[in-house]
Amino acid sequence: MACLFHVPLLLLTTLMVAMNLSLNPVLGDTLLGGIEKSSMQEERAPEALEYAVSKYNEYNNDLHLSRVIGVQRVQNQVMCGTKFYFDVILGKTICKKTQANLTNCPLNDQSDQQETKFCSFDMYVVPWQNHMFLTTFSCHKMDNLSSDG
Repeated sequence: MACLFHVPLLLLTTLMVAMNLSLNPVLGDTLLGGIEKSSMQEERAPEALEYAVSKYNEYNNDLHLSRVIGVQRVQNQVMCGTKFYFDVILGKTICKKTQANLTNCPLNDQSDQQETKFCSFDMYVVPWQNHMFLTTFSCHKMDNLSSDG
């Protein structure tokens, strides 16, 4: 009797392997639900990064705002929503957090005041609920290059 169950199981396994092999050229090496390389052109990526930086500015103790001066890496993961992983370089601006107009803050160009940080932000975006969450972030100061020789 147990042998009767082995034949359908073997056929089902063979069918699943055959389907996987036939879909592999179509899907490539993409693992569904896995983390994939992405870019700032990805839908909702710019808004997600802007939200992450605004939350970073809200949470840190700096008197001045920071803004993105370089995007090093963008990855995403499609789940129940989209999780974005950003690696960026932030620069300190001359705008204090208490100022009213913070949209176009120039970077601080005084050599003793320049500060750059490498930051990683993990964002979770649920577009149909109109929600964005900064799940984790970490930043560390970078050594600023000077032209003093």
